[in-house]
Amino acid sequence: MHRCGVHTVNTGLKAQSDRVGDLICEGSVERLRKYDDLCEVGEPECPHHYLGMIGVRNIYQGKGMGRQLVEHLKQIVRDDNISEGICLNTEIEKNIPLYERLGFRPR
Repeated sequence: MHRCGVHTVNTGLKAQSDRVGDLICEGSVERLRKYDDLCEVGEPECPHHYLGMIGVRNIYQGKGMGRQLVEHLKQIVRDDNISEGICLNTEIEKNIPLYERLGFRPR
């Protein structure tokens, strides 16, 4: 779909870290920053959106809601003349086939 072969939207967590820090426990923001830094290492060099987190409650899984969310994001990317795709990270290997079915490719 796009030259990078992936799709990415910056969550803006770094910009919002003071506000986030007021909402979550001490040290969490620093751990999130370190995680974000690790994730950036594998991101494509081209302009892209980043899918920070996505989830569907267990009782609603398997009903296409996650696919609808991702398809909506793909449309946003298609409408963006600058973005070349979406990037996401997962620590859960069993999620890879799901992301592949949604059109993502592992790197």
